This record gives sequence, C-alpha cells and structure tokens, in this order.
Amino acid sequence: MRKSRVKISAVEEKVLADVGRHPAGFFVKSVPTLKITVPDWAMFALLILNYARSGLELCFCEDAKDFFLLYTKKSLRNDDNDIEFVCFKRSEQDWFLFVPPTLIGTNLKTKIRKKQ
Repeated sequence: MRKSRVKISAVEEKVLADVGRHPAGFFVKSVPTLKITVPDWAMFALLILNYARSGLELCFCEDAKDFFLLYTKKSLRNDDNDIEFVCFKRSEQDWFLFVPPTLIGTNLKTKIRKKQ
C-alpha cells in the first residue's frame, strides 16, 4: 500500500512544545503553519517529535498493517527519551488520536526485561 514521509528539521521550539502539549490539534493548527500537504489516501499518520534535534517526522500510511509495521520499527529503533510518538487515524475528514497496541514479541529488548 501507499506510504509517504515528511521530515522537517530546525522546527521552532514553540511549535514543538505546542504540538507536544496539544497533539490533537496538530492537523488543524500546525500542518498549515508547516506547509505540509496531507495525501487524500492517507488513513493513518505517525508523528515523531524529536525535541533534542528540534525536528519532526510525519509518516502517512494507507493501510493499518503498514502503519503498525512502521510504528513497530520506529519505536524499537528509537529508545531515546527525547522522542515522542503520536498516532492519528482519519475518519471521514477529521483526524483523531489513538493509542497503538503494546509491542509484544519474542526477543524484544525492553526496559522492563532483564538481559539474559
């Protein structure tokens, strides 16, 4: 299925802080300000806020399977505390927040598990 990614560096700290505090309003307030074009086919969006580098990454997916694979890869590779993940789903024309399922699998290294 289709996927698209927008990566913006050197985002103003005010914009990052505003998105971090009120992520539900991201598509209404921040998308026009950052001049991001949202694809018509996109049904899921993953917003990755990187506070340490003052950047953000916005990934669009058409299919739930592709979205969850992308989310899993990104979350396993980025265990930095300065990175925040925000998930969106589109219904009709509005975007709303949702919480992705917990990552469960064999050989996953998490902060809770002890090294063997």
